[in-house]
Amino acid sequence: MPRHLLELRHISKSFGHTHALRGVHLTVAPGEIHGLLGMNGSGKSTLLHILAGHPCIQLGHGRGSRGFQGEIRLQGQAFSPRSPAEAMARGVGMIHQESVLLPEFTVGENIALGREVVRPWTARVLGRRFAALDRERNDEGARLAMQQLGLEMSPATRTGALSLGRKLLVEVARELINPNLRLLLLDEPTSALDEEDTRRLHACLRTLAANGVGIVYVSHRLQEVFALCHRATILRDGEVVAEAPGGAFDVGKICELMTSRPLRTAQPSLHTQRLDDSPPLLRLRNFRVDMPGEPLRNMTLDVRQGEMIGLAGLTGHGRPALGRGLFGLCPTGGQALFGQSDTIDLCTDAGRRKACDELAYIPEDRRQMGLLLQHSVQDNLTFSVLHRRGRFLRPFPVPALRWCDERAARRFAEECVQTFGIRCASVRQPVSQLSGGNQQKLCIARALASSPRLLLVSEPVRGIDVEAKEAILGQLLRSNTKEGLTIIMASSELDTLQRCCTRIVVLHEGRLQAVLPSGTDEQIISRCMCGVAGEMA
Repeated sequence: MPRHLLELRHISKSFGHTHALRGVHLTVAPGEIHGLLGMNGSGKSTLLHILAGHPCIQLGHGRGSRGFQGEIRLQGQAFSPRSPAEAMARGVGMIHQESVLLPEFTVGENIALGREVVRPWTARVLGRRFAALDRERNDEGARLAMQQLGLEMSPATRTGALSLGRKLLVEVARELINPNLRLLLLDEPTSALDEEDTRRLHACLRTLAANGVGIVYVSHRLQEVFALCHRATILRDGEVVAEAPGGAFDVGKICELMTSRPLRTAQPSLHTQRLDDSPPLLRLRNFRVDMPGEPLRNMTLDVRQGEMIGLAGLTGHGRPALGRGLFGLCPTGGQALFGQSDTIDLCTDAGRRKACDELAYIPEDRRQMGLLLQHSVQDNLTFSVLHRRGRFLRPFPVPALRWCDERAARRFAEECVQTFGIRCASVRQPVSQLSGGNQQKLCIARALASSPRLLLVSEPVRGIDVEAKEAILGQLLRSNTKEGLTIIMASSELDTLQRCCTRIVVLHEGRLQAVLPSGTDEQIISRCMCGVAGEMA
C-alpha cells in the first residue's frame, strides 16, 4: 500500500505569460487534513483545479494535453484528470468557493447529479442513459446526506433560491453520498458559513478523515486551519515556501511567509460615536422578505444617515434577506421608507426605480450575482454609471444614438484600478481571470463609483486574504466617515462587525433579536444569535 494517498511533484502551470504554479511539491497521507495557505493569486485554487480536472486547466492547450507540467500520483497510480468526471471516477471530490450547483434544479437533483439511482427494469430495457430516475430513493439519499450535516431542508427546494451558505452545505452533502470518495478538496468552504455551521462542517471532515479520506483544505481563516489541519503547505507567487507541521503553527511567521514581509494590520478604530441626532435615512416598518431558507419577518428599525450598521445572525435566520428584499430580488411586505424630506417606499417597484441612483448593493455571491464574468474589468467598473447615469456617453441630438467615449471610460477604469488596488494585467482582462480578492475589490469599486447614499453589502470580506480584507474594510470606513455614506453590512464574521459598525443588529429565526452597540462582547452577540433575549441600542 502506498505511503501517500496523493503525491505531487514539480507541478507547474502558466496562463499565457502568468506563472500560476512553479515546481510545486505536495503530499497528503490517507486520513490527513492538509491545509493550503497563501495570499490571493498565490496558486491555491489553480492547484485544486488541476486535481479536480477543471476545464480551465486545459484552455489554450492541445486536445491531448494535460494543461500543466509535472507528475501527480493518487493511491500510487498516475493521475491526470482532463475533466471533473474523470476526477470523480477516481474518487476526487471538490467543494468550490463559488457555487457550481445548477440553480434551476432541486436540492435533491443537485446532490444526486451524476450518481442518480434509476429504476432497474427501465435500465435493462432502455439502458442506463435513458432509464427512469427513482426520485424517492434519490431524495432519500439526499435527505440522509443533509442529516449528517444537521441540515434540515426539503430535497424539493429549488437550489437557486438558497443563500450562498446553504448552497455550500448542499455541495458538501453531495460529496458525502459518494461511496468511492478518497480525496476531498475544499476551497474556502466556511467563507459564507456562521460559527455553528462551521463547527458542523469540521466535525464532518474529521469523521471523513477518520475513515481514511484525505482532505486538502484552503482557507484564509488561519485559526480554522490551526484547529483542523494536521499539516499546512504555504504558497507564495505559485511556489511552496514552507510546510508547517501540526502543533507548530505561528500566525506571525505564517503571515510573513505568505507575504514575504511582516504583516501590518491596519486596525480601523471602532465607531464609538453615537448618531442619535442624525435623521433616519431608512425606516423599516414591519418589513418582511420572503427569501427561501432565509426569511425576514416584521422588522422595524431606523438606519440613521452616516451610520455603518451590521447585520449578524446564523445561517437560515435571515441575514442576507434585507439586501435582496430592498432591491426587489425577493417578495417583500410592510414598509421600507427611504429618504428624509421626500420619502420613497422601497417595497414598491415604482419606489425602487425612483431611488435606484441613490442605492447600491453588493451581494454575497459575487460570481453569480455581482459580476459580468466574461466581460472585462473596464466593462464591469463602468457598467452601472454608464447605464444608470449615462456617464461616458457623447452628446448627440438624438439621445438613443449617443455612443460611449471609450477613452474616458478606460481612463475612469484605470483610476479605479489604482485607487482600489485591483491587481490585473490591464483593464481589458476578463474578470473571470482575477483572484477572489480582486473580484471583491472590483465589486466595491463599482458600487462606490455611482456615489450612492446607501450601500448594502453582504459578506464584504468573504474568502479573501488578510491584506485584501484590510484594504476593503479601510475603503468602506473611509467612504463612511469622510463622505457620509450610510452602510448596512451583513457578515458572518463577528470580528469584522465589531471593528467597523456603529451598531450590530442581531437576527434570530428571521426576527430582530437585539440591537447592540459597537464593542459589544462576542459572547453576548453569540447568545443573542441563539435566541437569548438581547437589548436595544
